[in-house]
Amino acid sequence: MLFQQVKFTVEDPLLLASFYEIALDCRTVLALTDLDQTAAAAVGVPGFIPSITVLSLPWPEKPGPTLELISFSGGLPEAWPFRPGQGQIAFLVEDVANSVEAVLVGGGSMFGEIRQWKAPSGNQVELVFMRDPEGNVVDLYSPVSA
Repeated sequence: MLFQQVKFTVEDPLLLASFYEIALDCRTVLALTDLDQTAAAAVGVPGFIPSITVLSLPWPEKPGPTLELISFSGGLPEAWPFRPGQGQIAFLVEDVANSVEAVLVGGGSMFGEIRQWKAPSGNQVELVFMRDPEGNVVDLYSPVSA
């Protein structure tokens, strides 16, 4: 079994795809905008056609895990259980402060404060929680050298 992807429900997939490309080095690899009622029924919302934008996440080997941005024609269906801003994704970064700047420049915002934390494993990390332009939590962390 392998981890495959994180999925976010979004209102503006172009805005978020651009944000993740600029701020966090993701790349759009697929845009499915011509889906039909079969796709709508498969995801449980007949009558609302989904659009899906898939971004590759920074990963040493390709292909790696992806981020899938799901939106719907005509707005979010009442029956859809997820709303924008309810997701979370984490990025291992080389420099937390530089990555914070990239997220802010890209349209994201602060959610927490940059802190150092000693994990139960004994490893020390620097981390911060931020938000993307639609409110999803973006966790940035980096190991701290001893």
